[in-house]
Amino acid sequence: AKWNKYIAIVAPSFIFSLAHIFSMNEITFSSVLLLISAGTLVGIMFSVVAYKNNSIWGSVLMHTLWNTIMISNIIHIFNGEVLSEHSIFSILLKTDNLLLTGGNFGIESSIFAILGYVIIILIIVRKPININLYKKR
Repeated sequence: AKWNKYIAIVAPSFIFSLAHIFSMNEITFSSVLLLISAGTLVGIMFSVVAYKNNSIWGSVLMHTLWNTIMISNIIHIFNGEVLSEHSIFSILLKTDNLLLTGGNFGIESSIFAILGYVIIILIIVRKPININLYKKR
């Protein structure tokens, strides 16, 4: 209520991106730039869902599902020579192009992920959504 809704969405989203920097294996300028771009867009995506629903629970659900998929190795996308033997689905990128691999943070900050976040944000902004976990009586 104190701030413009755009500041209320973008500022915490930027902080969300900064909070992920120290989870990188190696910190380089280009990888941090990609992470801040992607992380801010993901934060905007979560914030828009929360704003549209007047609740954080839709965003919490989205973030939990995503982390479950990525951390549990259900899908493993990486650049390297060897596929992961512990994941259900593995995708090997035979390139060192930072835009395609996401740099030192990984595929979640790649150009494909960034485009995906933008598309999802545009869909959420254009269409009303309601992911209320609790039904009002």
